[in-house]
Amino acid sequence: MTPEQRRQQVEDACAAIILAGQQVTFDDVAARTGLGRATLYRNSDLRRIIEEHRARGKEAHTLSGLTTEIALVLTVLVGGLAIQDAAAAAAVAVVVAMLLAARERLHHFVGRVLSEEEVQAALVLAAAAIVVLPLLPDRPLGPFAALNPRTIWRLVILVLAIGASGHVAVRALGPRFGLPIAGLASGFVSSSATIGAMGSRAAKSPEMIGAATAGAVLPPLRRSSRWPWSSERRVRPPCAPCLCP
Repeated sequence: MTPEQRRQQVEDACAAIILAGQQVTFDDVAARTGLGRATLYRNSDLRRIIEEHRARGKEAHTLSGLTTEIALVLTVLVGGLAIQDAAAAAAVAVVVAMLLAARERLHHFVGRVLSEEEVQAALVLAAAAIVVLPLLPDRPLGPFAALNPRTIWRLVILVLAIGASGHVAVRALGPRFGLPIAGLASGFVSSSATIGAMGSRAAKSPEMIGAATAGAVLPPLRRSSRWPWSSERRVRPPCAPCLCP
């Protein structure tokens, strides 16, 4: 039997095992092909074929194994969108093509780099910003019309986003420099939200209380009049009446 015939025989055996709804193993392939397990292990080509089919069989039962089916559905939807708005359909098609081209790296990033808690936190932030926020009314409610649900929820999203940016900075730079830098950058948006996010971080991780305190203190200092570029230190121009005799 030639090496090409052996590879084809192993390919056929793996395909038959997957069609039967079973997991690909060296024992099953050896039983179907009549080749010894030692031969399958020692031959790098045959071992690679078996390992690839085993990985495909595992992915077939997960969402990552439905990439082709999801792409087909999106193709039909993009075609329908193109009738109404060709520019939007083209943009969606480009984004889908980019995601499909990077699916292996994205799958590795989500499965190996990110933890399960980080993925759940990212989904919560996305749901809060994309799903919940548009549904909230943008008008004063409650006693004395003092509460605006959308404004309050924007503050919640801002606190979540600052916490997420702090987490990314901690992973990239370490807690000593990551939290202060994240706090300083977030202070340009909202000092109050930054202080709340850093306080929550210190409560959850007491060992980071020093870095979280630095991240909470930097935003108010940026607004302090002691800084030469602070708006409170700007010299106001003389008024027009004073210039006229």
